Amino acid sequence: MTTRSGSVAWILRLGLAAAVAPILLHNSVYLADLTGPDSAEWSPAQATMILGGLAALLALLWVMLSRLQARTSTPAVLWVLFLDALATALTVMLSSYFRGGLLGLGLAGALAGATLASYVAQPQSPTSGSLGMSVIGIFSVFSWADSSARCQTGLAVCLLLAPLLAWTTELPRLRRLGPVWRSTASWPASPCR
Repeated sequence: MTTRSGSVAWILRLGLAAAVAPILLHNSVYLADLTGPDSAEWSPAQATMILGGLAALLALLWVMLSRLQARTSTPAVLWVLFLDALATALTVMLSSYFRGGLLGLGLAGALAGATLASYVAQPQSPTSGSLGMSVIGIFSVFSWADSSARCQTGLAVCLLLAPLLAWTTELPRLRRLGPVWRSTASWPASPCR
C-alpha cells in the first residue's frame, strides 16, 4: 500500500512539474500573441520543446533533492535550498527585476524559518518538509530571472541546479571520511549530521 501511494504521489508531483512553467509564462510575450497574429516569441514547436525541457529540469531537481533528503536529513536539504533561494533572489534583484527579487527574498525567509523549525519539530516521516514548495518557489524565481529580468540563461540554470552540488558529500570517497570532514564539506548542512 505504501509503494502504491508513493507512486501516486510522484505521478502528481511530475504532473505539477509539467504545469508550473506554462502557468508562470501564461499570457507572456513567449507564448501569447500580444501585439498581433504570430507575434509570440516562441513558435508552438519551440514552446513545446522549451516547456518540456523546463518540466524535465524541475522534475530532475525535485527527484534528486528528494533522494538526497532521504539519504541525509530534511534540515540539510533545506539549508541548501535556503542559500540557493537567497542567491537567486539577489541575482534577480541585481538583474534589474527588483520586485521579482523581493518575492525570492520572501521565499528565502520562509525557507530559513522552515529550516530552523525542522530542528525543533520532529517530522512525521523522514522525507516530510517543505521540499516541494521550496523547489517550485526557486524554479519560479528562476523563471522570472530568465524571462522578465533577461538574466543570462546559463547563470539562471546554474542557480537552479546549484542545490544538486550537495550530492558531492555523498560521493564514495567523501563518505569514507570522518563526520567532521563530511560536515565541513557539506556546510551549511553541518549542524544536521
